[in-house]
Amino acid sequence: MNTTIKSWVYGLASAIIGGAANTIAAVIVAPETFNLQAGLSKLCSMAGIGAVLAAANYLKQSPLPATETTSTVTVTATTTSPAATPPTTAPADKL
Repeated sequence: MNTTIKSWVYGLASAIIGGAANTIAAVIVAPETFNLQAGLSKLCSMAGIGAVLAAANYLKQSPLPATETTSTVTVTATTTSPAATPPTTAPADKL
């Protein structure tokens, strides 16, 4: 994997982790709703939504890098000799 793809994957992973980490703010703001006991399902769904939104935003700003392709072009040249010119005939009135 080349360095461009590695840095892109690293950035995408960072965005996903950052989006999920925003869930910590919900635990601080509303601990009775978002906690590790009764509110675990809400906490997980909020972390998932944050991760998806952060990943979508990252992909919008940094789309998948283009792959490098190489192509080979082969040029062949052919030469032909000019066709022999047919003999010309003089018009009958000029003879």
